Amino acid sequence: MPNAKDPQERDQAEKIFLIGQLGGGKTTQFLTLPRPAFMYIFDPSGFNAIQGHDIDFEEYLPHKLNITVAPIPKGGATPIGMQKGEERIKAQAFAQWEQHFMEALDSGFFEKYNSIGLDSITTLSDIAMDDILAREGMIGYPPQLTHYNVLKTQISRILRALCALEKTLLVTGHTMYKQNDTAMKMMNEILITGDLQVRAPLLFSTVGRCDYDVQADGKKKFTIQTIKDKYNENLKSNIPGITGIQDITISDFQSPHNSGLGYLIKRGKAA
Repeated sequence: MPNAKDPQERDQAEKIFLIGQLGGGKTTQFLTLPRPAFMYIFDPSGFNAIQGHDIDFEEYLPHKLNITVAPIPKGGATPIGMQKGEERIKAQAFAQWEQHFMEALDSGFFEKYNSIGLDSITTLSDIAMDDILAREGMIGYPPQLTHYNVLKTQISRILRALCALEKTLLVTGHTMYKQNDTAMKMMNEILITGDLQVRAPLLFSTVGRCDYDVQADGKKKFTIQTIKDKYNENLKSNIPGITGIQDITISDFQSPHNSGLGYLIKRGKAA
């Protein structure tokens, strides 16, 4: 029987979930993590954050979508326009990504990397829903409760598979300041379906809210908050020495690993 006082061979790599509103510097923090590095990009602007840096990536953007959506008629929906096989793979970004991800897991593709990134879980959820509707022949209708239940299971499995990789992991997500119907107060809620707002953070060692302030000289000071308050729940970090709200501004983009979140992790391990 294992005993916690005995030496353990366990995955020591940080699993990081950075959340916040647009422009908070979440994706840019990937530059500060150990190389070699690989990132899955789903946000159309995601590449801009890593452009010019030595980072491998795959980009999955929706190329063909049915933009005409009709209300579900009385009596129920009739499946329309179901895409199968190669047609579905070409039309749906999620199907293309799923194929790459599963093959990468089977082939050991990730073994050569020290850091893995995913930007963002928000947009990945959108393209996953597109795929769920396409497989049901419902691409012309809005999603129903059963589709959100499928999406919740799908995203949960993706995050668990990523966190199982013994690599430094950074996943980005977005928040919206809105009324929480359970707590009956305004909160920053993660834009992720259902109880994944609670279950997803459980998988990570650090969950931080990224933001910035404009200083007197006009420059932006980027910060990460890892201690919860009345507006932000599920924040946490096990990085030694990190404060509740910490400066993570990248001071030199030629050597980004000497600042930002990556530097804090490196400093904490050396302590």
